[in-house]
Amino acid sequence: MASTSDTEELISAIWEHAIPTETADWVERVADLPSTAEPLGDYGDVVREVLGAGVPAATVARLARIVAYEAVFGALYELDGEACPGGHSMLLMLDPTEREMRPPAPSS
Repeated sequence: MASTSDTEELISAIWEHAIPTETADWVERVADLPSTAEPLGDYGDVVREVLGAGVPAATVARLARIVAYEAVFGALYELDGEACPGGHSMLLMLDPTEREMRPPAPSS
């Protein structure tokens, strides 16, 4: 059975590696990816289309963070129990921004 500290370490690693930050620097990098027939080969195409529709890179980054959070939450919920006790409920508490996934404050 995993301990609480093991679960907290796992959740912290997930925040670091699986849920993107809200900085939008990666959005342009992804938009520059070429189209391929490989898995995720349309990643750049999709991001270019969204940006081309006038969606700001910061909004793309926030949406990606929300979607990643939801996916991780769902996986942790399914793993709850011995594999990752309380992981899904710890996910919000361990948000490194300390906002618990609340929207960022509006820029002035």
